[in-house]
Amino acid sequence: MGIGNPHGYPDFTWPMVWVLQDGELWPIEQWVAKQGVEKHWTLDTTQAAGTESYSNLYTVPAGKVLYVVSYMFSSTQEGAFQVESTGVPGIMAFAYHLARSPIFADVRPPAVSGPASVIRVWKRNTGAALASIAAVVRAFELTS
Repeated sequence: MGIGNPHGYPDFTWPMVWVLQDGELWPIEQWVAKQGVEKHWTLDTTQAAGTESYSNLYTVPAGKVLYVVSYMFSSTQEGAFQVESTGVPGIMAFAYHLARSPIFADVRPPAVSGPASVIRVWKRNTGAALASIAAVVRAFELTS
């Protein structure tokens, strides 16, 4: 336990000492972008009133591991949504939402999904009219 660290989690903010570092230090989000392993999926769809459905976004290839780091979701009607993997960990994010109230969130720590897992978005429209739905899922993929 340290200053500003009441839960005993690793504290990478203070004090920080780097010894024998040969190159630049990059936060993970910038490093994966620089390495070209960052992934983005966008979903722009409609959902009938009182219905729910899945939209598959990506299947993790053999020998790879996917780390979901953030998502955005918005709808013209109220309802619920979740980002999930068909493998472990299953549900990565879930939220109820109001109409025209976008949700932006980071997944901390990143949700990890292994080879052959399908990343998908489940959405439910509980409103009284057709919903226009938009979602963005950000992740990075590394060799396992």
